[in-house]
Amino acid sequence: MYYATTKYYISFFCFLLFISCASETSSKHFDSEKNTLLDSNNDVKQNLELRDGFSVTENGLQYKIHSQNEGNKAKINDFLVADMAYETESGHKIFSKKDLSFKYSQQLFGGAINEGINMMSNGDSATFIIPASKVYQKKIPNFVKENEGIVFQVKIHKILDQAAYKKEIRNRGQASKLNDKKS
Repeated sequence: MYYATTKYYISFFCFLLFISCASETSSKHFDSEKNTLLDSNNDVKQNLELRDGFSVTENGLQYKIHSQNEGNKAKINDFLVADMAYETESGHKIFSKKDLSFKYSQQLFGGAINEGINMMSNGDSATFIIPASKVYQKKIPNFVKENEGIVFQVKIHKILDQAAYKKEIRNRGQASKLNDKKS
């Protein structure tokens, strides 16, 4: 009985979370004349000027695709092997990792970068600029300047389903053990 009740509450909480996220996302739009992300009341959410050479999505994601290949695009619940780095526009490094393996989920940076990753296939690389308020939804860190964007550099090496991902991880683990024995 306890398990069923707990499962019900968890399911209900997830549903409420999904509804609140969906309504929040759908109430914003990008005003291309003002280069500004607006909410449903046309209040400014974050003003990021469109950068040279970048395109912008309806939701305000600025992007530049450096290399684009044919093939299946990344989608939610795929497993990705990618290089990813991000920093503030003023150059404060936040994160950098090569061959990062992860499950691509709807909550990747609060969903802010998903629009860009959905455009990418195996071997693609891109730069995304996202308003800090979308990346840090609760509290923007002190090192991020007002109205500053977060710059993401992404290169996707592999897009895998769950079975292929498990095999990839197993192979990496075996290669790591071999390298440890050689040392």
